[in-house]
Amino acid sequence: MSDCATPLSRRPKPAVPQQTNSTNGHWPPSGEEPEPHDEIARLEAEIEERSAAIERCRKVILVSKFAAAAGGLTTILLLLGIISPNATLLVISIAAVLGGLVGLGSTTTTAGQLADAVKAAEARRAALIGTISLTIVGDETPRH
Repeated sequence: MSDCATPLSRRPKPAVPQQTNSTNGHWPPSGEEPEPHDEIARLEAEIEERSAAIERCRKVILVSKFAAAAGGLTTILLLLGIISPNATLLVISIAAVLGGLVGLGSTTTTAGQLADAVKAAEARRAALIGTISLTIVGDETPRH
């Protein structure tokens, strides 16, 4: 699942509108590039949203590690005879190990992709900020 295992039905609608920059090929309907200030605001909202998704991924990664470790420990204790033999518990512990590892791998990949997207958005935002002609209050000469 994308966005770190949040079900689609429970996921809130994103506050960020569909991207309208050249990185995904979508442009505003008018055919003109958006104003730098609007694009910067959109990028900042996108960065914030994706950073929150990365935090959710970290939580899922932690739960996945715990499930894999608990399942592994239970399997070892069952095989050593420390816990009385129970086929159901053995199957559950093996499922916990496998599920934890799958969740860990999938969520780690998603978190990495989100981190790359945040870096790209931050670079685009920095580039847009660099194109804005800034004026110091009280000074009439533009600064670049």
